[in-house]
Amino acid sequence: MKAACLAAVEVLEGKPRELNRKRRIWADAPEPPEPDPIHAAIAKRFEEYSVGKPLRKQEVVDGVSAALASVLVGFRYYRSKSQFRKLFVDGSSYVGLEYGHATLALRFGVYHRGVEEARARLFDSLLSSGVVLSSTISKFSYNMGPESPHWKHPVKATWPITGSEGLERASHEIADFVNEVVLPYVTLHQDPSMIRNTLLTAPGHTDQGVLDGTTVFAIDHLLGRRDWLEGDYHRLREQRRALIAQTTALRATAPTLLFIKRPTQDPLDRLAQNYEIAAKKWDDSQ
Repeated sequence: MKAACLAAVEVLEGKPRELNRKRRIWADAPEPPEPDPIHAAIAKRFEEYSVGKPLRKQEVVDGVSAALASVLVGFRYYRSKSQFRKLFVDGSSYVGLEYGHATLALRFGVYHRGVEEARARLFDSLLSSGVVLSSTISKFSYNMGPESPHWKHPVKATWPITGSEGLERASHEIADFVNEVVLPYVTLHQDPSMIRNTLLTAPGHTDQGVLDGTTVFAIDHLLGRRDWLEGDYHRLREQRRALIAQTTALRATAPTLLFIKRPTQDPLDRLAQNYEIAAKKWDDSQ
């Protein structure tokens, strides 16, 4: 506390000095401010899921996975990875349980073998550089909720479970979320044309690194739609321009974003480069 006070004096006065008082005089202290409504709402939500016997991380994950077993029909649960998986003809779907900072969230998505093979054929330089995707498209529920700019959802799709009664309550909510959102998502995106549609029209519905456009170009190639390629490139370019402008504006108002590492290559340059590779390889193969 003393260090914080010394730092505040130096910042406010422009140079360091010793404190005038050795102890705080409470009679001079201002009245405490009203409770912050955002902090109060967060604290209330944590309290709702802390009721009952205290639980450890593995107990929470095991409890949620047991509740989801009857919902994720046909999926196999891998306890070592806290993940459900299900094979389909062209790949696999998955639903993962991630528990950190006393909060559980879901990561779900699809790996499509045909899309990834087309991507490898077009962009073999990615393979030589060690770029390997475990998902063709995926979403993290942490980025979903009433105030999310990416995917608005009526309730927060995270659950701060720390108690046995909180686990019981959350299990029902998570099961409903999986039925209403997760299963339709992983089923829909077994179709490569639907993956393309999401990337082009609802990029906030995926957390994949799609700035380079390789997944969309690979799907165009897989489906034999050379006529889509140029139009998709221009749509992705407009998306990237809007995202760059948004990020630039956020950096000016949110200092913490200044610490996020900037890409080593301009995303628009990388997108243009990959478009040229896809177009040339496609035309050379005709």
